[in-house]
Amino acid sequence: MKNKFGLLLSLLMLFSPALSWSASLVPAGQLAAQSVEKYPLFPMKSGYLEKDKRKGVVYFTAEEREQTRALIINGLVYTNKGEAYPDSSLVGGTYQYVMDQAGNIYIFDDIPTVRHSSIFAGQPVAAAGDIHIESGFITYIDINSGHYFVLSPNAGKAQENITKELKERCVDLNALAKARSFSPAIETAALRP
Repeated sequence: MKNKFGLLLSLLMLFSPALSWSASLVPAGQLAAQSVEKYPLFPMKSGYLEKDKRKGVVYFTAEEREQTRALIINGLVYTNKGEAYPDSSLVGGTYQYVMDQAGNIYIFDDIPTVRHSSIFAGQPVAAAGDIHIESGFITYIDINSGHYFVLSPNAGKAQENITKELKERCVDLNALAKARSFSPAIETAALRP
């Protein structure tokens, strides 16, 4: 059923100029955050808490974090209010994201005082990296978070976490892999049966 809805929505958007991606199409019942913990968490790398303090990195409260939570339904990305997520080209081409233990994904602008560590106030995360969104679809994603995963032994597991969650949300991982829009390890995981 999910795939049929996503296909129907994509076809409507393609063939109907009157229906724009900016329309809110998320039923109210799907706006709530996920709460079942299903992914392992990984701590921030040593020394980054001190670096954050020196650089004036902002740490979010739970209320501020909620404002960045995104919804991915049938492969399409929405804000936590069910509105179309703006294209990443509007913010210089790249957003950043963090995923929690329940698979909730938080997307935010790439600015000097807001880093991957900001969203959970320096606490552990399940995945983090860069993400591009175009016309509601994820066109690129990686786990390139210096705070958490670059050169980290946890990088492979973080890649498994985000890959599994995106599959569950009907993101077309094969299309991303063919377009070389995954980091190499995520690309490999996407192509496994």
